[in-house]
Amino acid sequence: TVEEGNFGDIYWKYKADEGRLSFTGSGELPDFTSDSPAPWSEYMGSIQTIGADSLSGIGDSSFCQAEKLIRVETNGGLKKVGSHAFAGCGSLCFLDLSALEDIGSGAFENNVSLGDIVLEKTRSVGSGAFKGCTAITEVAFGNSLTTLEEGAFTDCTAITEVIFGNSLTSLGKEVFAGCTALNNIVLPDSVAAIKDGAFKGCASLRTINIPAVVAEIGNAAFSEDAKLEKVYFYGGLPEQWGDDSFTGCSDSLTIYYRKPQTTWEQLGGVWNGIPVQGQDKFYTERRDHYSF
Repeated sequence: TVEEGNFGDIYWKYKADEGRLSFTGSGELPDFTSDSPAPWSEYMGSIQTIGADSLSGIGDSSFCQAEKLIRVETNGGLKKVGSHAFAGCGSLCFLDLSALEDIGSGAFENNVSLGDIVLEKTRSVGSGAFKGCTAITEVAFGNSLTTLEEGAFTDCTAITEVIFGNSLTSLGKEVFAGCTALNNIVLPDSVAAIKDGAFKGCASLRTINIPAVVAEIGNAAFSEDAKLEKVYFYGGLPEQWGDDSFTGCSDSLTIYYRKPQTTWEQLGGVWNGIPVQGQDKFYTERRDHYSF
């Protein structure tokens, strides 16, 4: 069985015997909805490979719940993925994301086979974009990223390391919540806001740096991080700081600040029962990221 059609200059063809959906012509696929689904939705559960070498963008819900989809061929030219475009594609494991600039909300949600990702050119990651992607162990961003929206990597339970570029300004609500294996992360100097529950339940996290420009630490931002022992503040007291931001952490949790930041002295050596200590220099057992 062969089915085909087009969207302007973009033509598509589905070959049932191969489980292959191919596109020719350049441009972006339009957005789809439950009321106006993709024309290949009848075959969604059988698609195994998508040939999209000529496409620069994938519209909303284009391949949502394509449960047998394994491979998407993009030739490294895919720049935009819309909301829920590949959500629920539990078998998807071959997809080049290196050229992606914008990732919509829920774009890859619950893709449990998707492995480590490198997002060198990505500027924004929508809410819940990679939520529940339990096979990802490492995430690396380039210098284009400015915002991670709410829950972008919630419950990615295998992530151990996240590498950021130098342009990220805000970590959204619950962005890494429930990432229970996360133990290696250094926030760039550009971060100014850490929203509610951003690192809640990161049970393997032992240490974290708070950049000098951070003005906001939300409620429960680091709560239930049972192994968190050391928090290094590079600047003064945050303007907004949730009282429960460090509840449920290690009993030996200590907050460290740089002695030249004298605003800390008003705390009298303790914040909400947590010891606060001034230091001339910061060190960790792993690297010198906190040294100066």
